[in-house]
Order: sequence, then C-alpha cells, then structure tokens
Amino acid sequence: MQAYHTTSKISQAGALVLTGLPFPPGDEVEVTVQPKQGTLGQIFRGPLAGVPVEYISPTEPAVPPEDWEALNNASS
Repeated sequence: MQAYHTTSKISQAGALVLTGLPFPPGDEVEVTVQPKQGTLGQIFRGPLAGVPVEYISPTEPAVPPEDWEALNNASS
C-alpha cells in the first residue's frame, strides 16, 4: 500500500475529518496522527535536545573529600 500524507486541523470538538483520500471505499488503512513539525515539537525542545549525554564515573564524588572544608574542620 502506498503512503499518502496530508495535513488537517483538529476541530473544536476534537474531531479530525479527512476527505478526498486516494483510496477506494472499503480499503483498510492505517492512521498515525502527530503534531505538525515546527509547532508543538519545537515548544518542548531546548538547545541541547538530541545531544547525547555521557556519564563519566556517575557514582564518584564531584569534588575530592580533602577539598571539603566541613570534613577538614571536623577532624581538627
């Protein structure tokens, strides 16, 4: 089956009506609905969207224990 792409707007009632489709009556079709690129997809994307994240030693402390003033003062 050949794909057919179109755009449409959702009505106030939340309905979507497609007319003029290039398929004969009775054909079974698969429907996928997603927001049009450049609308909702851009609202939730920041400048780092899609950038891979790498965790280097995630369980190790960020600062060595000897650099903590609280630890150094407590031992003296």
